[in-house]
Amino acid sequence: MGALQCCVQVILMAWAWLSLRLLFPEEPKLQAAGIFNCTCKTMAMGIPLINTLYEDDPNLVFYTLPLLIWYPLTIILGIFIAVRKKEQY
Repeated sequence: MGALQCCVQVILMAWAWLSLRLLFPEEPKLQAAGIFNCTCKTMAMGIPLINTLYEDDPNLVFYTLPLLIWYPLTIILGIFIAVRKKEQY
């Protein structure tokens, strides 16, 4: 499951990166900010929502695990992309 989560994360970040690059070709700061904003909303909304919906479920840990993997992976991949963007300009 973790490997699948990583693959999905990489695909979505690449898609966001390419989309922002096409929409804003002359603004690297806007591209970097957009990449982080496109992928970082799930932790703030997802964990409280899952905790509310599945409050008494013994499998709550398994429902939150993908989000707990997703968020740090987003930061790590975002750092690599931001460094690459900085080198381009």
